[in-house]
Amino acid sequence: MSALQPISGKDHAAGGETYDVVVVGAGFAGMYMLHKLRGLGLTVRVYEQGDGVGGTWYWNRYPGARCDVESMQYSYSFSDKLQQEWDWSERYAPQPEILKYANHVADRFKLRPDIALNIRIDQAIFDETANTWRVTTSDGNTVTAKYVVLATGCLSNARMPDIKGLAGFKGKVYHTGHWPHEPVEFTGLRVAVIGTGSSGIQSVPVIAEQASHLTVFQRTANFSIPAHNAPLSQEEREAFRAKYPEVRRFAREETRNGIYTDQQSPDRDEADLRRYRLFCHLQSSERDTGRYQVESDRGDIAERGAHRCQGLRGRRIGAGDRF
Repeated sequence: MSALQPISGKDHAAGGETYDVVVVGAGFAGMYMLHKLRGLGLTVRVYEQGDGVGGTWYWNRYPGARCDVESMQYSYSFSDKLQQEWDWSERYAPQPEILKYANHVADRFKLRPDIALNIRIDQAIFDETANTWRVTTSDGNTVTAKYVVLATGCLSNARMPDIKGLAGFKGKVYHTGHWPHEPVEFTGLRVAVIGTGSSGIQSVPVIAEQASHLTVFQRTANFSIPAHNAPLSQEEREAFRAKYPEVRRFAREETRNGIYTDQQSPDRDEADLRRYRLFCHLQSSERDTGRYQVESDRGDIAERGAHRCQGLRGRRIGAGDRF
């Protein structure tokens, strides 16, 4: 049997269901895997522990949650009709809009019949004799598959910190990774936020608009800059859609992070572009050296060691700031 030759589908005679592929997780990766594998003629079953698709955008519903990649790029590229027709409302889409997009994809490509919700994978054992996986699910069923794909990502399972006394705290405790589906009201309350990762940075300004007092506990400062988010006009969307082929090519072939950057921005002169390309090269080829030395138009610039955000320490964050 070739690697892409379908198994016979569901085999109830063996006491369970048989698939070519079991996919764990119905986030963006899991949904694409389902779409792609079905297109190859394989039988697929996706298992998702939540009661909806969307992965990290299903779980992370904290105040201020939004993507830090521009909306027009944070989208599927496998369907040109999809990327030409979906209208993103802002430069950086908020969580509800990204979740709406995920559900639209699930409906548009008829993915839901092959997705089992509210089910976790408890065990996966490889049978070396049969060359198949026996996968046990949280509802007590066991299915067999030739392949298992873990599309679980890295942001779906929240880790509660081991803080002494936390279990006895009398107030409300929330985790950004397991935020309630209904709104949380902070008006008039004293609130503490622990951590200034991406979720802390995004939620603090929003919570500050409601809370009577907000204290942020930070171990290590992160480098963060204002997002300069803004609504997208139809003209801006159309202009970006016109260059999608180049955007996708550039992201796949010329970047390490998969993000397109407009090197021909009108506010850059030729010297800026030379410096930009040189630093990109240095970042790509000497990332781990911790030392860069470059010749610029203004003379030799030596940058040694780690870059620290000294200028931002002690800065007061205003309620209107967004990051």
